[in-house]
This record gives sequence, C-alpha cells and structure tokens, in this order.
Amino acid sequence: MSSLNMELMDNGYAVVPKLIDIDEVDRIGRFVMDTLAATAGTRRLIELPWCRDPGGVIAIDFLAAKTIDGRVSRTLGSAIAKYRAALPDLCAKHGASLDDFKTLTARYSGYGLSRRVVVTVRDRLGRSFVDEYVGVP
Repeated sequence: MSSLNMELMDNGYAVVPKLIDIDEVDRIGRFVMDTLAATAGTRRLIELPWCRDPGGVIAIDFLAAKTIDGRVSRTLGSAIAKYRAALPDLCAKHGASLDDFKTLTARYSGYGLSRRVVVTVRDRLGRSFVDEYVGVP
C-alpha cells in the first residue's frame, strides 16, 4: 500500500505535494472570494428565520445545480449554478471528469456552534463517500 493510501486510511485525508501549483491555488481562491462576495453571508443562511421554516436545512445537488431541500435566495441559487459551471474545469485540473461523479451533494444544517455540512459523493463505479463537517469554520 502506498504512503498516500496509508495516510488517507490513517487520517481521513492525504497531502499530495505539488498536486496543484500556486497560481492555480490563487485562481481558485479568487474565484471563491468573488463568489462569496456576490453571495455575502451565505455561510450563515441556515441561521436566518426564512431558512428555519423548512426545518433549518439546505441541501444542494451540485451536479444538477439545484436545491433539493430547503429554500434559497435568488443570489445563492445563482452561486450554485456558478459552482456547477466551474466543476468540469476543476475536475480536469485533477485528472478527473465530471462523468466520474454520479452524486455530489451537500446538506447544510444546524445553528450556532452546532452547524454541520454532510457531503455525499458517489462515483461512476457506485462507490459512496460521506464526510461530515461540524462546527464553525
């Protein structure tokens, strides 16, 4: 088993040196910042009263570029479409294809310090991966 596989198994993640160059990191960072600026406060949407009405959950299907649970603003809906439009390039940069994914969803829920995001990925071979992130970033 390679050292990267061992690191992944032991830690749940692996650091791959020189996978992406600094210019690409800067480009991604600018893209994320531009998107966040266009959708200011979206990290806190789950705390807003109109979001609590449907149960305090926003679930997004990034492959279909749509909300599958909860209600989102027009601005956040536009940001979801931008993320979807950027996925093919992101996949290509990492030697993958959008066709490699059958499911790519994120489910945002919780309030205050109990915020959580559950990310679900299913690949074209039917393998599923679920990661849960809890707390305030």
